[in-house]
Parts: sequence; structure tokens; C-alpha cells
Amino acid sequence: MHLSRTGRRGIGYVGTAPAYALRQQVVEPIGEARPSWQIWKELGEQLGLGQYYPWQDMQTRQLYQLNGDHALAKELRQKGYLEWGVPLLLREPESVRQFTARYPGAIATDSDNTYGEQLRFKSPSGKIELYSATLEELLPGYGVPRVRNFALKKENELYFIQGKVAVHTNGATQYVPLLSELMWDNAVWVHPQTAQEKGIKTGDEIWLENATGKEKGKALVTPGIRPDTLFVYMGFGAKAGAKTAATTHGIHCGNLLPHVTSPVSGTVVHTAGVTLSRA
Repeated sequence: MHLSRTGRRGIGYVGTAPAYALRQQVVEPIGEARPSWQIWKELGEQLGLGQYYPWQDMQTRQLYQLNGDHALAKELRQKGYLEWGVPLLLREPESVRQFTARYPGAIATDSDNTYGEQLRFKSPSGKIELYSATLEELLPGYGVPRVRNFALKKENELYFIQGKVAVHTNGATQYVPLLSELMWDNAVWVHPQTAQEKGIKTGDEIWLENATGKEKGKALVTPGIRPDTLFVYMGFGAKAGAKTAATTHGIHCGNLLPHVTSPVSGTVVHTAGVTLSRA
């Protein structure tokens, strides 16, 4: 988690047993750094959209989420996690019956004695909508799904994908010495079939290479990945900015990703093709 800010989602609902979970700020941000919620709120106010941000900070926003229950907010900040103590599966009548018996003040159930209607999306239809008339009116051609096919890899390459690990939130906390001790490297996941074809064993040094860049790492042979795909956790092998012992090794994912971005959201392409060889 981010130690310098309160979670912008505020209070979360997690697990099969309803619970409140709260991420709280524990250190002051450095310099003029601001949390993203504050940036969006201030921009909205400058644009005359302040009515959509009727709270002053994360603490008051959390009170909105808790329906103004100050006692509950105080207890949650003290404990960080509060569980209701009984599972609630919204579409299971027996689970709902047990929950409402424990908490008679809960909202009324649906006609089928479930809370299925609570699972509706906040779209006009209450369902997943693939077409947006509002967006189409504002940006013609963008209100409907558009597919642009392009090759993610060449014939002789393997798919290269990445992901995050809980130890290193958003792939950024490898700079923290204690967390670096828990996870020091990001080995490349290689399927046993692919490893056999390449003569690679777990722990071997390997090269990943494509037209964008070249990275050296270590192999982790595992059936947890497809034969045509390689996987690594992001956040290692930093090439610029602050450097510590924790960032001078490992695979740097960005150095292997094509420089392609979405024209609207700016989202980068996270799948690329790479060749795999022993170092």
C-alpha cells in the first residue's frame, strides 16, 4: 500500500463475510506531492464541477460511506478492519436469511429473499453495457467497441506478459530494504516444455530480447505458465531515476514493451513478443 496517503477508495468491502477495510496514511508525503484524489478534486472544482466532490478530504468522504456514523468511523480507524462475523452471499437465500437474522436492521430483501438486485451495475440498464449513447454523442465512433488487430509477436517469439505481486505494491516498493529482502528478484516464468526445448533449467541466466530492448534475468521453470508465454513480476531492473541495490538487477519490463499507447486513455500495450535464450 501507499504509506503516504489514505486509500482513495476509502473503505472497502472484502471477502464473503462483509467487512470494512481501511488503508490509512502513516507518513507525510515528500515535498509538494499530492494524492490523486486531491488532484482530481481540485481540478473538478476549477472546472466548476465541485458539486461532484462534496467532501473536504478522505476522512469526510469515509463518513459519507459510513452514512455519517462517527462511532463506526472511529472504531474502524483504530482497528483498520471490521468484520460483520457472518458470511453474506447475496444470491443465496439461506445465506441472506442467516445474515438478516443476525442483523435485523439490514435492508429489506428482494422478492426472492436474496439481495441479488444489489449486484446490479450502476449503468442505465443495470448490466454490462457495450454501447454508450452518451459517449458516442461526445466522441463519434468511440461509443461502440472498436477492435484494431495487430501482431503482438513474431513467429519465432514468445508472448511476454507481466503482473504485480502483493509484496511490492504496484511494482514500486522494491526500493524499500525490508520488502526487498522478502522478494529480491523477478525470475522469468518458463513452461517446462519451452525450457526443455531451450536447454534451460531453474536458476539459469537467460536473455529476453526484441526490437525494443534486451534484458538479462534468471529462469523459473514452472507449469504455471503457457508454453508460448513468459511471465515476470514488474518493478525491477530500474534503468533511470533513484537507484538502490534492489533496482540494479532483474528484468525491467518497460525495456521490452513496444512504444504503443491508446489514443484516448494513454494506456500502454502490456503484451509483447520476445526471444528466449541462455545467457
